[in-house]
Amino acid sequence: MIVTCRVIRQTGDIMELECDIPDLGTTKRKRKLSAYNEFMRECLRRRTEPIQERFKICAEEYKRNKK
Repeated sequence: MIVTCRVIRQTGDIMELECDIPDLGTTKRKRKLSAYNEFMRECLRRRTEPIQERFKICAEEYKRNKK
């Protein structure tokens, strides 16, 4: 069974998803962002480097903080 979901709206740290589930139709679900996604979102917003460089820096920073 393949479930396909798309983000409808994101408010704070909650994502509202609309999922197509075979045999059940379309349902709406809410999910809290993972710690990684929350960290990356905040880090990418506060840095000013070009986006590719910013992403690499934030990923390395997350790995360092995780240990």
